[in-house]
Parts: sequence; C-alpha cells; structure tokens
Amino acid sequence: MAIAVDLADLPATAHLAQTIAPLLKRGDFIALCGDLGAGKTTFTQYLLAFYGIHQVNSPTFTLHHTYEAELLIHHLDLYRLEREEELLQLGWDELLSDLAVVIVEWMDKFPGLYPREFLQINFFYAFEGRRALLTGRGSLWQDTVACLSLTQLPDKKGDYLCFC
Repeated sequence: MAIAVDLADLPATAHLAQTIAPLLKRGDFIALCGDLGAGKTTFTQYLLAFYGIHQVNSPTFTLHHTYEAELLIHHLDLYRLEREEELLQLGWDELLSDLAVVIVEWMDKFPGLYPREFLQINFFYAFEGRRALLTGRGSLWQDTVACLSLTQLPDKKGDYLCFC
C-alpha cells in the first residue's frame, strides 16, 4: 500500500511530518529517500519540531544525531557511505535494537539492511513543488498508511490520493 501526497510548499511538508509524528512509537523506523534537496531533512526538521526539538541539522558529515524528547530519536544520513560494512561499523544493529525511533536519509543505498517493518517516504520533484510517496512495509505500517490515505492527507486539490 502506498499513497502519494503533493507537497506544494513548506507548510504542506510540515503538515505531512506533523501528521506522522504523533503516530510514532519506540522501535519505529522511517526510511527517507530522494534526490539531493528533495525534502528529506526538511521533513525530519518538521517531524522533530512536533517533539519540541528545533535545532535539527542534517547529519551528512557526522552521519548520526541522537535527540532525546518524549521518544529517543536517531537521525542518520547515509549519503557519504558507500558500503554496508561502513554502516555496520557505526553500530547499525545496536541502533535498531535500541527501541528508539530511527529516521534514515538515503536508506535506499543499502536495501539489504532494511528492518522488517518500516515506513518508506520517497521525495520527488513534481510540478511546482514536491511529491512524497509513502509506502508501508510490513503489516503494521501498511495498515497505518492505509488509514492515512483515508483520513489525513489531501493533495493540493483536496482529493485523496491512494495507489494500492
């Protein structure tokens, strides 16, 4: 199950992030994919703002930031990594077993390391803005995305987009 959401402007990106944020719980994993500048870090900034975290920078050079709020949140940017071994050396398995929320930019570079259950959001340049394609992987996230498609995420015309 996947849904597409048009993100005409920054408030639309904020709305998407703040719709997803209250659904998160310990152990959740969000994979953010898309070209440079497509909105991965901006989405993460808005999502973390929901939890009162307002100083959020892309961890492109540090690779990993941890934020403590209502939930423990790990934010990773894998853009500079080239091999799975590099990610494993960073303590990948520990991050996934930590029962924190894990948000990973550029996760599509390492498809063999996805967990079983996760939300994938692909950001695309589209029209005069951007589009996000939300895909639930595993039964829990598939059900969550299905609920979002029915209740939360209108496109810029007010229509609900659902591609099953």
